[in-house]
Amino acid sequence: MISPHPPTNLARFLSKWSIGKKIFVGNIFLLIAPLLGIFAFILHFTFTQLNATIEEGMEAAGSSIVDMIELTVNSSIQSYLRAIAEKNLEIIKNYHQKQLTGELSENMAKMAVTAILRSQQIGRSGYISILNSQGVFQFHPNSDLEGKPILKMETYSPAWSFITEQITKKTGYMEYVWKNPDEKTFRPKALYMVHFKPWDWIISVCCYREEFQSIIDFKVIEQRIAAFKYGRSGYAIILNQQGEFLVHPHLSDADKPRFAEQIQKIIARAGTGNTRMVKYLWKNPGEQDEREKILFFRRIPQFGLIIGVTTYTAEAYAGLMSSRNVVVLVSLAAALLAVGVAFFMSRLLAAPLRRFAMQLHLPEQDGTDYQGGCETTFLVSRFQQYVEQLQQTNDKLNAEIHFRKSAENFLQIYKRIFDNATEGIFITDQTGKILAVNDAFTTITGYEAHEAIGRNPSMLKSDQHDADFFRQMWQSLIGKGSWEGEIWNKKKDGTVYPEWLTINSIRNERKQILYYFATFYEIGELKKREKQIAFMAYHDILTRLPNRAFLERKLAKTIHDAKQQGGRMAVFFIDLDNFKNINDVFGHHQGDDLLLQVSQRLSSILGGAHTLCRLGSDEFILLMERIDNESFIYLMANRIQAVLKKPFLLEFKKIYVNASIGISVYPDDGDTAMEMIRSADMAMHRAKREGKNRYVLFTKGMHQELYEKFRTENGIRFGLLHREFVVHYQPKVNIDTRKTSSLEALIRWNKGGKLISPSVFIPIAEESSLIDDICLFVLEETCAFHVVMKEQDIAVPVSVNISPRQFHNADFVDLVEDLLGRYQVAPHYLEFEITETTAMKDVEHTLAVMSRLRELGILFSIDDFGTGYSSLGSLNKMPVNTLKIDKQFVDNLDANSGIIATIIAISQQMHLNVVAEGVETEEQLLGLGAMGCHEAQGYYFSRPVSDADILRYLLAEHGRS
Repeated sequence: MISPHPPTNLARFLSKWSIGKKIFVGNIFLLIAPLLGIFAFILHFTFTQLNATIEEGMEAAGSSIVDMIELTVNSSIQSYLRAIAEKNLEIIKNYHQKQLTGELSENMAKMAVTAILRSQQIGRSGYISILNSQGVFQFHPNSDLEGKPILKMETYSPAWSFITEQITKKTGYMEYVWKNPDEKTFRPKALYMVHFKPWDWIISVCCYREEFQSIIDFKVIEQRIAAFKYGRSGYAIILNQQGEFLVHPHLSDADKPRFAEQIQKIIARAGTGNTRMVKYLWKNPGEQDEREKILFFRRIPQFGLIIGVTTYTAEAYAGLMSSRNVVVLVSLAAALLAVGVAFFMSRLLAAPLRRFAMQLHLPEQDGTDYQGGCETTFLVSRFQQYVEQLQQTNDKLNAEIHFRKSAENFLQIYKRIFDNATEGIFITDQTGKILAVNDAFTTITGYEAHEAIGRNPSMLKSDQHDADFFRQMWQSLIGKGSWEGEIWNKKKDGTVYPEWLTINSIRNERKQILYYFATFYEIGELKKREKQIAFMAYHDILTRLPNRAFLERKLAKTIHDAKQQGGRMAVFFIDLDNFKNINDVFGHHQGDDLLLQVSQRLSSILGGAHTLCRLGSDEFILLMERIDNESFIYLMANRIQAVLKKPFLLEFKKIYVNASIGISVYPDDGDTAMEMIRSADMAMHRAKREGKNRYVLFTKGMHQELYEKFRTENGIRFGLLHREFVVHYQPKVNIDTRKTSSLEALIRWNKGGKLISPSVFIPIAEESSLIDDICLFVLEETCAFHVVMKEQDIAVPVSVNISPRQFHNADFVDLVEDLLGRYQVAPHYLEFEITETTAMKDVEHTLAVMSRLRELGILFSIDDFGTGYSSLGSLNKMPVNTLKIDKQFVDNLDANSGIIATIIAISQQMHLNVVAEGVETEEQLLGLGAMGCHEAQGYYFSRPVSDADILRYLLAEHGRS
C-alpha cells in the first residue's frame, strides 16, 4: 500500500535512529529544559537580592552624608545664635553695671539695652525678644506684645508650650515649628536663650532655619567628602538645585562646569522625587572610553542641595558576576549530568545494552561511586544543598553589611564630635608624635592636618616659658596622668597667643601610656575682656575718668603717704548747679555731652599731683595730693570756677553752668577716705544752701549740723510710725458775729511729752520727702475729725496746709478723692491752704490741679499773701476763695495798714474772703474790722488745741457742754 503523503526528510532521518537513541534525545530535552528554568530563576533571585543590597548600601552612605551636613548646619546655627545671645548678655551686664554705680537708673539702663536690641537683624526675619519668669514680654519687635502676659492671650495659645519651656529652662538651645498669624504653613525655627538674673530677663535669639543657608561652610564639608569612600572607587558629590557641582573630589573647579550639563540631564531623567538611583555612561577626564556608572542621589530641599553617591556598575555588581559564573558552571555540570542520565536511560531501555549498563559503575564528581537510584532525585538533592548554602552565604553577607553599617555610623558620630568640637584637639603617641588633629586645631593654630601630623607639639612652642614650666607639666602628666593650665603658644604665622590647654594620658589595661589626648582653646579675647572689665571697674564709662572705687583706693593711699610724711592734702567735691534742668530741657544725651565738656575743662587745669574722678551724675571729686601752702586751696577753687565760667556749647547754643564746691583738708577734716569725702560733701551742700556757685571749706560745725538733721529726720520717721504726731486745730472767727466760721489744722510733734515747733521739723521733712507722709497724716486726721464733728452736728470747714512737694505730686488729686470717699466728707468742708510761692511756682500746673480739685468741691486759700511776688492776672484765673494776711503785717498794724488795706481792696475787687493771721488783741481785731477784713485767727480767740479741746470749744459756742 502506497502512503498518500511521502515521508519528509526529518522522518526519514529519524527512522534510521534506534529506540535507544530516540529515548536518549527525548530524555535530554525533558531533563535540560526544567533545569535551565531553575537556574534562570536562581540567577534572577541572586541578582534581585544583590541589587537591593547595593541600593541599601548606597542609600545608607548617602544618608550618612546628609546627617553629616545637617549636623554641621545644626552646630553652626546653634553656635551662631549662641554667639549673638551671649554678646547681647555682655551688653546687658555692662548697662546693669552702670545702674549699680548710679550712672543710669534701672529704667534708663533697660531702655538703652532695648534700643540696642531693636537695632539688630537676625537673618531676614529673625529677631531678639525678652521674657521674664512670669511669661510677660519685656521686649519684642512687635511692641504691642510688650508688658502683655502672653500665657493668658488666646491669640498666641500655639506658643504657650514653648513659652512655658523657655520660662522653665531659661537658658539653652531649642528647636520648634512656628506659623505667624498671616502665614499658612508651619516652618522650623531655632532659638537660643540666656538668662540675666538681676533683671529676670530671658533673652531669646530666634530665626527660621531656612534662613541659615549662608552659614554652610562647604570647605569643611568638602574636606570630609574627600575622605569618603564607597567600595574601591566610589565617592560622594554635592550639587545645588540647578545641578551645578558644589563638591566633587575628583574634578577641578575648571572641569566642574564642563560636566555640569551631563549631570543635570541625568538628574532630570530621574524625575522630581527626593531619592532616586539611576545608571549612566561617564568618562572621567583623561580616559578614552565611557563606562557605565550608578548614581544614588537624595535631595535636601531645606538647604537647596542634592547629595549623590556614585560608583562604577562593574565594581558594584562584581559580586553578582561571581554568583552568575557559579550558576553557569553548575548549569553546565547539570547539563552534562542530564546527558549522562539520558544516555543511561536509553541504554536501560535497550535490552542489549541494559544488562551492560546495570553492570557498569560510574564515578560522581565528589569522588564516590553511584550505586543506583534516581539520578533526578540525586540532582535535586544536590541542588537544594546548593540553594541552602547560597542562602547561608547571603545571610552572612547581610549580617556583615549590617555590622559594618553600624560600625560606620558610630565612627561617623565620633568623627563628627571630633571634627565639630569648638576646642582644638590633637592626639599624640607616647613619644609625642601627632597622630590626628581636628578642624578647630587648624582654625586656631593655622597648621593644616597634613602639616601637623607626624610632628611634635613643640612646633607650637613660643619660648615664653622656661624649662621649669615644662618640667612641672611632664611631672603632672606622668604622676597624675593629666595637666591643665594657661600656656602661650605660637601660630603658623608667628603670632603668639594665650590658650587654655588640657592634656590627658590614655593607658592600656597594664597602665602603660599609649596616647596623649589634648584639648585647647584660645583665651586672648577673654584676657582682653578681663582688661576691659578691670578698666570699667575703676573708671567712668562716659568720661573715662577714674570712678568712686578708684578714688577710694587712691585717696586711702594718699592719706597713708601724707600720714607717713606729715603732709597735707585736699578733696574738692564739685557738683554742677541745676544740672537736672539741662537734662529736662535738652535731654540726657546732651546732658552727657555737657558732662564730657566739663570733665575735659577740669582735666585741663590739673597738675601732676592732682587726680580728677567722677562719682556719678553731675558730681566730680578733685584730689590735691600735696598742699604746701593753704593758699593753693583757694587758688584751685578759683581756677575751677574760672574754667567753668566760660559758656558751653550744646546744640549750637551757649549754656552757662556753675558749680558748688565743698572742700575738706587732711588731716583737719578726716582720717579716712570716707571721712574726707563725707566732709567735702557736707561743705558742698552748705555751698548749695548759701546760694550755689561758690565754694565752702568744711568746718566741724557742719558735721554737728548734719548729725542734728539726721537725728531729726530719723525722729520724724519714728514719730510717724509710733503716732507721736498730733493735729491741733485753731479757730477762724467771723469778725462781725464773733462766731467760729472754720478751723485750721496744724501739725504738732509730741516727742516725749514735749511739743516741737513745726519750724524745726517741717524744713527737714520737706528736704527728705517725709513731708508727703506728714501731709497725708494731717489730711486723714482732719477727715476723721470731720466725722466726729458731723456726729455732734457742729461741723465747720477745716483748712489744711499743703506743702509744695505734695501739691505737685502727680497722684495728689486721686489721693484726695479717695480720702473724701473713704470718710464720706462733703468736699466744701475741706479747704487747702497753699503759699503764694507754691501757687506761682508753675502757674500752668497750679491751675490744672486747682481746677480738678475745685470740680470736686474743694475750697482754696492763699496763705501768707503779700509776702511773695504774685501776678494778679494769674491769681485772678485761680479758683481761690480766700486770701490770708500774714502775721508779720498784723503785728505792726499801724505801719502796715496801707499794705493790709491794699490786700483787702484786691480781695473785694476779686470777691474773695480775707482772713488775718496772728490777731492777739482787741485793738488789732477792731482795726482789721474797720478796714473791711472778714475773719481773724490768733491767740486772741484760741491757741491751736487738740481735737478734744476744740470739740469742747465748738460745743460751748453752741451752748452745749
